[in-house]
Amino acid sequence: MRLLLDTTYLLPAIGVSVKGLPEDAMLKLIGKGHNISINDVTIFELSAKGGKYITTGALTAERVSRGIRSIVHDDRIARVPMHDSSVLLTAFKLR
Repeated sequence: MRLLLDTTYLLPAIGVSVKGLPEDAMLKLIGKGHNISINDVTIFELSAKGGKYITTGALTAERVSRGIRSIVHDDRIARVPMHDSSVLLTAFKLR
């Protein structure tokens, strides 16, 4: 199954825990054979959220950048451009 994951599922990769979400949720999905995709905006959102935690001292810049690099360079995670019309139309419908 092809899954387009929301930023929430990737927050543990930069060191941000999400209540009720196992830290390895994304890895489990990949392990079960799902094809994982993320939108380019997700990288921006991870950077912004990570920056917030860096300024409070809860995370280091190295931790956040290492997590983002691991996502960007993981060949098992496909990137969908923000301008992809099918993604935009689906997002508008969900809103």
